[in-house]
Amino acid sequence: MRSFPFLTLIFFVTSCNTKGPSVFTTENSDLTLGQEVKSTLTLHAADTFRLNLTENAFVTGHADQLSVDVVVTVFGPDRKEMDSFDEPARGPELFQFTTRQAGIHKIVVTPFRENKGEYIMKLKMAEALETDPSKRVDQLVKAMIGDDGPGASIAVFRDGKIIYSNGFGHA
Repeated sequence: MRSFPFLTLIFFVTSCNTKGPSVFTTENSDLTLGQEVKSTLTLHAADTFRLNLTENAFVTGHADQLSVDVVVTVFGPDRKEMDSFDEPARGPELFQFTTRQAGIHKIVVTPFRENKGEYIMKLKMAEALETDPSKRVDQLVKAMIGDDGPGASIAVFRDGKIIYSNGFGHA
């Protein structure tokens, strides 16, 4: 988690939402919001999903590792690696990234080491990156816990005064 000089967030991570303005087109894209794609990885294989995204898009999703430990790597239109995600061995492998330029971005799913098995890919959120600090905090938290996730309350203080507060999820 990135730290902000005046901000500390404490919450549980479970799921994301699918609301917000779309920043990608289905043309030349392999996924749509909320769609689940089940796949089987074999030894030394990889699956590639293309997303046609605008500049400054905020994207989240997960690869639900049913019977294989996966690594999710994101590449920009320039074919340079933007980020790689490899945390739990089972359950959802969460990923999120922000685009720097418009074009076809690739999400590559590979098995960790010599693994093989099934996973489900799901694109949870693809929307314009918020630039207002309060709205950006809302966007980040909703990406992590969603509207149906556990409850979380956040308050930001500066010089002893509350400058931001909001509640998320269920109580």
